[in-house]
Parts: sequence; structure tokens; C-alpha cells
Amino acid sequence: MGKGRGDASESLKVRVVLGVLGLWFVWFFGFRGTTERSEVLQRDLELAKETSRVGGFCAAGRADDELVKSVNAFGGSVFDALMASNPKENVFFSPLSIAAALSMVRLGTTEGSAGEKELDQFLPCAGNVLENITEELQIDTEAVQTKFVNSLWMSESLVAAYKWQMDKLSVRTAPLPTSPNPINQWVEAQTKGLIKNLLDELPKDTIAILVNAVYFKGQWGSQFSAKATEDGRFTHADGSTETCKMMKTFRTSFMYRKLPSGAASVKLPYGKSGAFHAVVTLPSPGSVPSPHEATSS
Repeated sequence: MGKGRGDASESLKVRVVLGVLGLWFVWFFGFRGTTERSEVLQRDLELAKETSRVGGFCAAGRADDELVKSVNAFGGSVFDALMASNPKENVFFSPLSIAAALSMVRLGTTEGSAGEKELDQFLPCAGNVLENITEELQIDTEAVQTKFVNSLWMSESLVAAYKWQMDKLSVRTAPLPTSPNPINQWVEAQTKGLIKNLLDELPKDTIAILVNAVYFKGQWGSQFSAKATEDGRFTHADGSTETCKMMKTFRTSFMYRKLPSGAASVKLPYGKSGAFHAVVTLPSPGSVPSPHEATSS
């Protein structure tokens, strides 16, 4: 749920900047560290190259469909958990960012470990999150600009096989700094200055930091007139209301769908290509919107 606001000076543009930070201990990765003999590291590197399309990756030809289903289901589960713990608060998060961080974790787990099995269970196709989406979300057109970037900062040297995978998937790897400044500067640069000072400090027991940043700036395919923006009543899930600015349009038709629960969804396109949409779901009175239903219908 959200509230719209009209722009009184120029055509409406939307900027969404989402940053997710993951902190994970080295046991989750199952790295062998830096004490292995060179011939063992070389063997692992060759093995990684041979098996880079299995395990955390979907089968060829099915990757896109399975990836979409996997991330949508994962995002719905995260939304449900956040709503349960914050029933009266607005919830704003990026499922894709969390999935990207978990993908880096999945690709670093020890084969056959409990961590590997658990991640494969609730986030199938983990490897494809980085392989497929990273390239597709590097867009710079007049109507839509997006960036999807990832980085991994570690206190120990990466095993060659894992470093090779991260390089292959365009994940920046760097030593863990002694202060948060290098990480903050990287995030600020990737989000064009819109996310500043992501970290205030680095805990002393930090071993690895995984960072994903998503930058999105889009212009509506059909502009909302600022003159049509007016005050309206916004109803919360608990039935309470408040006054807010609401955008209106009477000249354009949008793709609209009535869902089985009584909720309704509308797709608002960005630009003219139809590649990006904002999907807005209005739940039935007294209920909370279900992302599972909205994304699968």
C-alpha cells in the first residue's frame, strides 16, 4: 500500500532507490580459507568452471520462468513476515536485493552443507538472480534508468573458485575495510548520490559484508496531470482513514484485474516500451494485500 503525490511543476517522475545490506559469518560460506596448497586451489577453480551451471542455477531453458516464480514467492514470504512483525507500519523493501545477497551466500556454501540445502529450498535458482538480472537491469534510456550492482567485502582472501564465480557474475570483491567509508562511498556512487552513509560503523566481529544496490528512475508512460491531483481519503487496513494527495487520470486506460479475494490490481507502465510497470494492488475492505496473489494471477 502507498500514497501518491502529484508534482505541481513538471511531468511526474518516480525515483526508487533500494539498498540492502547483508552481514554473514564465515561459517555460512564454508570457505577453506587461505592455507590450502596451490594445487588444491587450482583443482577447486577448475571444478567451479565445470560446474558453474549446476547446483544453485536453474536448468537451461527454464531459468527465466523458474527465477520469476522463485523470487516472487520469496518476496511474498518476506512481505508476510514483515507485515506480521510490523502490522501498523508501512513496509518498503526490495525482495530482489535480499535475493541477490542470498545468491552470493548460496554460491559460497560448502557442497552438501545444511546451508546449501536450506537456501536451495526457499530460494531455488539462486545463481540465476545474479547471472540473469544483473545484465538485464543495466538500462539507460530517456524514460527509464536502472542499475543493479553487488559487492562482497571480506576479511580473508577469497578461495580462487569463489572469486572466479563472483568475477563472472560482475560482483565487485574487495578486502573488508577498517571503516565503513569505502563501502559507503561505493554505494553512494552506484546510486547516484541518493543513498549516503549506509553504515555508521563496522562491528568488530564482522567477517564479511554483502551489499546490493538497486537504482530505478522512471517516467510514467502516460503522464498524470498535476491539475488533476486533489485531496482524497486513504483507508488503512484497520479501517482508519487520513487525507492525502491522490493522482487522477481520465484519459488513459490501464491493464486492470480483479483478483479472487476481491482485491484489484492495476499496471501502470513506465516509458513506452512496456518493459517496466508499477503494479498497484488495492485489497478488499478490511484485508491486507497478498503479494502471492498479485504476482501469480
